[in-house]
Amino acid sequence: MIERKLLERAANRQHVEARRAEERGGRHRLLHDVHAMKASMAQARKKEYRKEQETASSQREEELRRKATRARIIQKQHKRLLYFLG
Repeated sequence: MIERKLLERAANRQHVEARRAEERGGRHRLLHDVHAMKASMAQARKKEYRKEQETASSQREEELRRKATRARIIQKQHKRLLYFLG
């Protein structure tokens, strides 16, 4: 009878230890998943930021091209006006 109780306790202890080990592994997986999710979100934010920067840069370049074109047109008109007045 005592031997049986000792065996039951040992089996119960092993079961509890196995369950705890499984829970630790589960927590570890959850932490790993959370870390991976945060990393992918950070990567997505970086990608979005780069995309916004490229868009802003191309818009600035386009605006500079428009200004340069406008300036050339104005110079030509000014030159013609001076020629006719001249």
